[in-house]
Amino acid sequence: MLINHKEACVLIFSMQKDFLPSLINGQNVLDSCYWLVDLANHFDVPVIIIEHKKLGASIGTLTKIAQNPLHAEVVHFSCLKEPIVQDKISKLKRKQFLLAGAESHIAISQSAIDFKKNGSDTFVIVDAITARNEIDHLTAINRLNQLNIPIVTKEMVFFEFIDNSEYSNYIDMSLKFLDRRYIRE
Repeated sequence: MLINHKEACVLIFSMQKDFLPSLINGQNVLDSCYWLVDLANHFDVPVIIIEHKKLGASIGTLTKIAQNPLHAEVVHFSCLKEPIVQDKISKLKRKQFLLAGAESHIAISQSAIDFKKNGSDTFVIVDAITARNEIDHLTAINRLNQLNIPIVTKEMVFFEFIDNSEYSNYIDMSLKFLDRRYIRE
């Protein structure tokens, strides 16, 4: 299945200031989350920022970049076990959920599994997730693959959102999100 921006919702997990330094490539993943939120803004895709209660506040810039993000403070590792998240998601009436942030083997995996169990199309953005330990991160990706939960990249999300090269702002979007890689002069 392909991602349709009209059906999608982006969830960013645990990009919290005090937690970031303990993550593998934490700054790169945070930058990927910024990129993803910026792309979501362009397509009016809702963003939910998930904060684990024990880890402190999200990075302020992430909240500023998102246009009217929804916030949810959680204690469960699967966000779908939280009534506040279930309520926010049901009001959005979206069918596809794109997961990014931390940690791959905990909140991302458990939430992805629960989304799939509930019949939602779920996509894990591999270049926008991380963990504290590489073995946990790699094992999570392997497990999600075994469970047939699609693993995608940011660039795959971009191209599935725009759908074709005749998209009205294709050149501008490519310049902004793809560093000119697909522009012929």
